[in-house]
Amino acid sequence: MALPQSSGQEYKIESAIITSDRNSDEYDVKSFIAEVSFFEHIQKPYVTGQIAIMDDHGIISALKFKGTELITITISAVDEALLAEGLTFTHTFLMKSIIKTFKTTEKTEIYVFELIDPHAFLDSNIRISRSYKGKIEEIVKRIVINDLGLDIDFSYYAPSAQSAIKVIVPYLSPLQACDWLLDRATSVNGSPYFLWATLYDFDEEGTNALRLGNLDTMLKAPVFNENNPYLFSTAAADDTALLPLEKQAVIVKNIKTVNIEDTSRMVNEGAIGSSINSLDTFTSQKYSRHFRVSELLDKLKDDGVIPDNSTQNVFDSKQLVESPKEIKSTEEYNSVFFNTVTSFGTYGNSHSYHDVFNQSQALHKVRQNSLRSLLTKNMIDVTIPGIAFFAALKTGQYGKGKGVSVGDIVKIDFLNSDVDATEIKYDEERSGYYLIWALRNLYKDTVHNIVMTITKLNDNPKT
Repeated sequence: MALPQSSGQEYKIESAIITSDRNSDEYDVKSFIAEVSFFEHIQKPYVTGQIAIMDDHGIISALKFKGTELITITISAVDEALLAEGLTFTHTFLMKSIIKTFKTTEKTEIYVFELIDPHAFLDSNIRISRSYKGKIEEIVKRIVINDLGLDIDFSYYAPSAQSAIKVIVPYLSPLQACDWLLDRATSVNGSPYFLWATLYDFDEEGTNALRLGNLDTMLKAPVFNENNPYLFSTAAADDTALLPLEKQAVIVKNIKTVNIEDTSRMVNEGAIGSSINSLDTFTSQKYSRHFRVSELLDKLKDDGVIPDNSTQNVFDSKQLVESPKEIKSTEEYNSVFFNTVTSFGTYGNSHSYHDVFNQSQALHKVRQNSLRSLLTKNMIDVTIPGIAFFAALKTGQYGKGKGVSVGDIVKIDFLNSDVDATEIKYDEERSGYYLIWALRNLYKDTVHNIVMTITKLNDNPKT
């Protein structure tokens, strides 16, 4: 899809209608919005946000705000070519609370509201105490559909490695129950599963839908900007305003890194070397297995999750740790002991939540914990123009209506900082394919910016 060629306005708010159950009045506040932002995170099955409303007509006072109001926001493209293709999205939020208020003039007051998906509020009212039987992801699907009335997008899904289980959910909310169950689900490589929400996912009736997927599938998925990667260089970022909009769309405006390369934290989380121990009180079966992160990374490379022509960049395999007694690599130590006690036969021949009889599969419990830790080692916050993600709403990698969001892969090139170089060189360790971990869509004045938190497990694949 072609990007808009030139325009001062990057988006428009078509409507922002506030409603509530206690009265039949509707308030369209689109003309009073000063700023709106939406937050998506791969570990959150709901979208949150904030909206600043400048009120000089007494609308908020007339509304008698109680924290139960809904606001339905529709945002569309301004460019005629994109608008003709129906490039727009609508999302309904619960106006959860007033974060703050302040006066700008005697008659004008700005209200900043916290927004959250309505199903998150529904979830907080429900507790489940119920027995389930089946594959973990099948149980999660039943809970999401039956208790929250939502659909699930399985575009990012591959079957879990775990056998069917029988569990009793112990008075958890539906989303808490899903999180608890998915903490036990892994791929055949030990990669974790996630349940998350985006701005753009709806079923055919317009109801919010959640995405269920696992890390292996995400990292092996097609890249929406494979042939048009984002580019970061100091010179390009400084001169962004002078470029045509189609060029601006792929320029990284800013990057920020905080608390990265913390191997000590990963050691403390058992992500490098650890031990898992289990005792079955019914069969008296015991096992103890040592976990090494290098074995996990090798498994991912063998399966193509980490490309064969690249090198992992999250673990220093050469580091040695010297104690008074010995010298060993970090992964040879047991920095954390994971212990479980099970009792086979609790549900007859059905496996319970922790039952594992294949010791190799038992290591999946540690592998998924390690991968979550590895992914947070080198996170970067990148600010980009929102237009490319918005334009992809109609041509998303998984089909019409699925814009780029968390869980997708984005390609970014970083220029080498060697200013004396006579030719363009790329920073091969920083350049490459990144998993989008979190997104903040910010709409302010005429500009739509996106701050995306990205991460990866390997350097740029060699060509």
